[in-house]
Amino acid sequence: MNVRKEKDGRLVIPGEPLSVIEEFMPGPGTYVDEKRGQVKAEYVGRLHIDLKERRIAVKPVAPLRIPQVGRIVVGQVVSMDDKYAMIRFPSGKFTGFFTGVLNISMVSRRFVKSMFDVCRVGDIVRAQIVSLANGFCHLSIIGRHLGVIYANCTQCGKPLELKGGSLYCPRCMRVERRKVALGYGKFRGEFIEDSHTRKGR
Repeated sequence: MNVRKEKDGRLVIPGEPLSVIEEFMPGPGTYVDEKRGQVKAEYVGRLHIDLKERRIAVKPVAPLRIPQVGRIVVGQVVSMDDKYAMIRFPSGKFTGFFTGVLNISMVSRRFVKSMFDVCRVGDIVRAQIVSLANGFCHLSIIGRHLGVIYANCTQCGKPLELKGGSLYCPRCMRVERRKVALGYGKFRGEFIEDSHTRKGR
């Protein structure tokens, strides 16, 4: 990957590698894939390279639907550590993605030692936007209807099944821990849900 050969203004797609983090800083419309050390496009847009500031960004080709506090969103865990998880969710049909921050303090009313007991990279999570402070979407999964709604086994990749309150792999017999949402396993590909449609659940 050679950013110097990249064409400023070209169209990029979500998840497309744009640079290595040693060469360019991530700007608006990008995110960092820490595992691969790459800056990637967050949504469909035009590439913008600032050689002076050593920053790479993506300008959306369509107006983004700005997330609203209180909205229920469904997205995928893209990175995490013991205390937080980054969840990427679409902003609207064909308009791109946002990334929300889920802090360990917003996963349960009870003490939780590690975020790895809550979710794993690749899991599909239903969460609520609780704040847009400092330009970030802050998320919460406190509540029975919020949490992981689809997960694969971290050992063999088989979809995990919910049995007796635990997630169980039918292939390798592994049992894994997650903060499971009400309705786990009924995920059908929908990514954005309106909070008004979930009343009464």
